[in-house]
Amino acid sequence: MYDILIVEDKKITREGLTQLIDWKSFGCQVADALESGHAAMEYLKDHHVDVVLTDIEMDHGTGIELSEHIHRTFPAIKIIIITAFANFEYAKKALELGVFAYVLKPIDPEEVAEKVRDAIEMLLREQKKRQLIDNLAREQVAKNLQEYLDGAMGKLPLLRNALEGAFHPVTYTAVSIKSRDRTHISSSDCVPLFRRFFPEVYSVRLNGFLTCVVVMERGKRISEDVLEQIRMGLYRNIRICVGEKVDSLEELPFSLKTSYSAYNESFLNDEKGIIRYSEIKFKESGKSYQDTYMEYSVLKKLIFKEQEDYREYLERVFDTYRCRGIERRYIVNQCTEILHQLCGSVNEYLMYKTMVVVADTELEKAENLSDMKKHLLSQMEILKEHLQEKKNEVIRPIVKLALEYSMAHIDDVSLNLKYIAEHLKISYAYLSKAFKEDFGKSYTEYMNLYRIELAKKKLMESDDKVYEICEQIGLEPKNFHYLFKKYEGITPKEFKVIHKV
Repeated sequence: MYDILIVEDKKITREGLTQLIDWKSFGCQVADALESGHAAMEYLKDHHVDVVLTDIEMDHGTGIELSEHIHRTFPAIKIIIITAFANFEYAKKALELGVFAYVLKPIDPEEVAEKVRDAIEMLLREQKKRQLIDNLAREQVAKNLQEYLDGAMGKLPLLRNALEGAFHPVTYTAVSIKSRDRTHISSSDCVPLFRRFFPEVYSVRLNGFLTCVVVMERGKRISEDVLEQIRMGLYRNIRICVGEKVDSLEELPFSLKTSYSAYNESFLNDEKGIIRYSEIKFKESGKSYQDTYMEYSVLKKLIFKEQEDYREYLERVFDTYRCRGIERRYIVNQCTEILHQLCGSVNEYLMYKTMVVVADTELEKAENLSDMKKHLLSQMEILKEHLQEKKNEVIRPIVKLALEYSMAHIDDVSLNLKYIAEHLKISYAYLSKAFKEDFGKSYTEYMNLYRIELAKKKLMESDDKVYEICEQIGLEPKNFHYLFKKYEGITPKEFKVIHKV
């Protein structure tokens, strides 16, 4: 509702203006009705008003004096003057004071209502314009803030001018938010919630987090109650990770880093809801990763054995991760690398007959360390099952010879089963049929799959160019790109970016 202040020295006119107009019908209400300009000036000190409807000729402060005061002190208020004098001097003075409109006596309630409606429409247009300018300014500050936190130190002077004008001195707190189920959280969801409590809030998106930077007057703190209201307002299963409060923009990257550390602690210990960096009890050796590396050679030996020793080994490694506060990204990368290496070893042992593929994307999606360990163990079980099936399989000696020859000449683009059959002095038709029966797929399909698996390993473990890998695995570049996209769903370049060790 818009608040209207009526200022008129004649009681009957005041009451008429208050009662004869249906103010609510166009979103207004009479805040008060006063008898003098001086009384109105006092009222405005402590009350919000949108439109002032005032007479000119009054004792104890005229309408002109009141208009001058409003023009000087409250320029956003719209003034409508009521007068019995239609002369040039009044009109000229009204224009100088920015009076929105004036109404001649005798008063017509419909005319007054029309002028007030026009004033409200003007207020709405001005409000939208201010909001647009404010949003554009905030967006620019948020953009500069993101670039600064991403390493652009040249943005610091601009940010200092923009952010330290609201309060002085100020404090900054980075609050990083991430959904536990990896669903997207937008700034349009978070920022309005934060701005209910803090006027200066800017969002940035870095390192997979949406982070709200809260600017407050120094000495203030984000309370638990406020954080809980924000958490409930997002209607998601989320973690809100509060970094250290800092007193300068130069220290803001530290606040951001500590909000990430708070998240990491919540991930390792499956903590939910709100996590403050200041309340974390860090481990003494949290920065030493030297003896937390998961050994591929150890796991390979264990997984190729009958026993379940690899489970105990993984339990020890994951306990070390948790106890030492190892960063989540380090753990994900290490588990992904190990899983791919083990998958490659199993496929090699199976002579690429079954083509085992592991689901490494689930490691990235894990909500906590326990879920990550469960997924890794489940993939180990799959590899073990394939190894067990291998014992019951029989491959004909002649097929093994053909495969061994193929592996030894893998870089030969012209390699084909017909040539190998001639080399082994055996019927091509028989060898082709035997190969398909033993491996469940044709020789060409098998070799295409094998070459792509070999290429994936080289893409992950070497710095060789794609064309160099093509030469090493015996595929023309055009055919290689086609087959890689067919089997992997992405290009070799995209694969290398995602899986490069």
